[in-house]
This record gives sequence, C-alpha cells and structure tokens, in this order.
Amino acid sequence: MKKKVLLITVRADYGGGPEHVYRLIKNMDTNIEYYVACPEEEPYWDKYIQLLGEEKLIKIPHRKFTLKYYLEILRFVKKNNIDIIHSHGKGAGIYSRLLKVFAPKNIKIVHTFHGIHLDYKNLINQIYIFIERFLSYFTDAFICVSDGERDKVNNVKLVQNNKLNVIVNGVEIPKDHVVNNNQIFNIVSVTRFDNQKNSRKSIEIMENLIKRHGYEESTLTFIGQGPQVSELQDYVNMRKLERNIIFFGPTQNVIEEMQKYNMYLSSAKWEGMPLAVLEAMSLGLPAVLSNVVGNRDIVEHGKDGYLYELDDTDKIVDLIVQLKDEKWNYMSTKAREKVVSKYSVQQMVKGTKQIYSKISGVSK
Repeated sequence: MKKKVLLITVRADYGGGPEHVYRLIKNMDTNIEYYVACPEEEPYWDKYIQLLGEEKLIKIPHRKFTLKYYLEILRFVKKNNIDIIHSHGKGAGIYSRLLKVFAPKNIKIVHTFHGIHLDYKNLINQIYIFIERFLSYFTDAFICVSDGERDKVNNVKLVQNNKLNVIVNGVEIPKDHVVNNNQIFNIVSVTRFDNQKNSRKSIEIMENLIKRHGYEESTLTFIGQGPQVSELQDYVNMRKLERNIIFFGPTQNVIEEMQKYNMYLSSAKWEGMPLAVLEAMSLGLPAVLSNVVGNRDIVEHGKDGYLYELDDTDKIVDLIVQLKDEKWNYMSTKAREKVVSKYSVQQMVKGTKQIYSKISGVSK
C-alpha cells in the first residue's frame, strides 16, 4: 500500500532546499505518493506541479508561520489521508510538529534540518534551542544532511539521539566533465546574496588574486539572487571590478552553466551540505570552500579541493594559484570520483525511504 507523504518547505524560489525536495519527488519510487506545501514562487511551484499535478500542492507563505495556513494544511492533511509529514528547514518544522497535535493520531513526523546556525551569542540562540527541544517530542525522526550537522545537534543536545539520522545530499551525476583547456582561469559561485553566504568575502578573494597575482583576465561569476545583490554590485563598482565580477542572476540550468568554469568558490559562514558544491565537483570542478560544517564534510583539504579560514584571505589566494598551476588535473579527478561514489541522488532517496519505513513500522 502506498504511503502518502506531505513535504513542507517555506521556500520555493531558487535554492538548495527547494531543489532537494524536487529531487526527492523526481526520484522516489512509486510506493511513495508525495504532496507538497510551499509558497507559490518561481521556479519550484511550477516544477512541483509538473511532477505531481496541482491538486497535490497547497500554498503557504514564504518563510512565515500563520494560523490561517496552519489550519489550511491541517484540513489538507485530513482530506488526503496523509501518513507522514516531512518538513525541510526551520520554518517548515514549526508547521510539521504543530500539525502532530491536531492531525490524526497515527501520523508520523520527519524533520530535515538543512543547515543549523548555532553560533549566536545571545538570547536568540537560547530561544531556538528551547523551541527545538520542545518540538522534538512531536517528531518521530530527524535527518541531518552531513555528519558535521549531526555533531552540532548532539553537542547542544538539541534532540533525542535515538531519533537522529544522517542522509547526505545527493546529486544526479552528469555524463560529461570539465576539461581545463583555458589559459584564463575563471571561477564560479552559486549563491544567495545574504549574510549566510557571505559573498563579499569571495569578491575580496578575487580582488586579491588580481592585485597580487595578475589575474586581470580572470572572472568570478555569481549565479543566484538575494537581498544583498544591489549592495554587492555597488561595492564591485566602487572597487572598479566590473570586468572581473559578473552577476549572472538565477538560472535553472546550473550544471550547464558551471561547465564553463575552472573552479568553484564558497565563502559561506555556515552550511548544511551545499548541493551546488556537489554539482560542481560532479563536473570535476575543484572546490575552494570556507572551513565550516557542511563544506568540510565534503572536501578533503589538498586532495579534491581546499578549505580556508574566513579571516585568512592571503593564504587561500596562494592556494588557488597553486591549484591553477600545479594541482588542477589531480583535484578535478578526485572531486568527481568522490561525488560519484558517495553523493548520488539514488543513495539519498534510498535512505529517506528507509526512514519512512522505519517510523511506519514497515521492515525494509
């Protein structure tokens, strides 16, 4: 008998979270019947409809909890006889766990964290930990997308350890991979222009490459959008870097676009397990990443990429030069090999289905 699963995400714009949900739906076997609660946003609202049909979607606001939409989801759950609610990210987790209170008693709740930032040093952090601990009693299983994320959860005793699982993000492996046949070394970063992704640091790294190592012909291309884009464009203009820093905007063809570049760069302050990094490495792009949870779960420093401390721009610039001049072919091969062996979407889907079966009392 099919299990009916409602996926909840409070974002359906460009980003790794909505893409993760899309890949689950696209690749899950026919024993799982998915429904989705998400904002009516481009591009994923339409992409979910293409996979499921409009009758299996319910609209909720972008990154916002309201009683009105909570009650609408509750009616949707009862009408469609949902067996499992699977929330993705902090905001969606509020809906899912509170639904447990008034939904049918046999309903099961799964929550995936998708990146936890516990480095606040004020009351906000303590409030979040208190709420998450309380909500954990209404949750049947938790999923962390990396070992580092699991360790963070355990360190603060956020949830009960026996409910915690690790299922790493997975990507579809492209047939082709990049070949480093350009004399000009071009860098790409798939980002959201906000505090977490910290894209200004990437601009500073590129400026340092130009000034210290003569990379005047090289470019750093940002793929994405976000609230800080205008501020960063003004900064680039002020630093007279318009020729070298390109704001490409969002695209649904990330894999195809990344094939034009030689290296992937991230300066994020925290991550879960970034899909864009896995996609880049699946193409054979060596990744140069900030040394934070999620990033350091993927890259082995000096083998398939580099990790750097955010306050040590000079060192990472020297390593990028070394990558270009000496290590590109080796790191490119190792990057692709790692993703092929450890991070396929099939492994991610299989692990998720096993969680569904476990909490439903079905041996698989």
